[in-house]
Amino acid sequence: MADMLMGSGLDKETVVKLESLINRMGGVLAAKVVTDGSGRPIEVHVLTNLERSPKQVARDVQSCAASACGVQLDYRIISVAQVSDDTLVSSSIRLRIKGFGVAMEDNSVMVRVSLANKGDVFEGTATGVSKAQGKYTAASLACVNSLHKFLGADYIFSVVDVQKTRIAGLDAFNVALNNVYDDRQAILTGVALVQEDEYLAVIKATLHAANRVLEKIWRGRQQGAKDIETDL
Repeated sequence: MADMLMGSGLDKETVVKLESLINRMGGVLAAKVVTDGSGRPIEVHVLTNLERSPKQVARDVQSCAASACGVQLDYRIISVAQVSDDTLVSSSIRLRIKGFGVAMEDNSVMVRVSLANKGDVFEGTATGVSKAQGKYTAASLACVNSLHKFLGADYIFSVVDVQKTRIAGLDAFNVALNNVYDDRQAILTGVALVQEDEYLAVIKATLHAANRVLEKIWRGRQQGAKDIETDL
């Protein structure tokens, strides 16, 4: 590991400064610098959105460390993980989280999710038990129901699993969806960092999972509607 960086170890204040600078880089959601007993960086974990490639992010981290702290980091100690933000963007759709609400009653929870696209709002709800796994699943299912409203069809997505985890030293959620469309079935996964609220992170992770196929399904249904109009 000694050949991966040059210079003496960093004190705590410099490590905090470096993390702060990395966090201010474009597209970065979180950063964590891990040092050994002498203060030498041995791991740098960076969580970003999808704006830039991991290789570009790693190069920028190296430049930031060298110019601001005088530390030469080897790319091999820099780990970059990427997640989507709360917006699904394509040439045809721009689906955004407009809002969400949570209502608790006894041992149950109801989650409402509103998605917006070009002025139109699509709302979905779901209920579950108020225990941890139940409320997370309800949040994901409410988002799925909103997506179904947007697509104008049901049973395209179903929630398989929702798991709370940690990445780059921070809490995050992984969501797995089952996708059935056009005689095909696939498991889709998404991840989102907990930044403001756990429910919101689950919703973002659900959108991240669906994003892989959403535009294709939307285009297919739009074309199907046009074919029906032509036949009429």
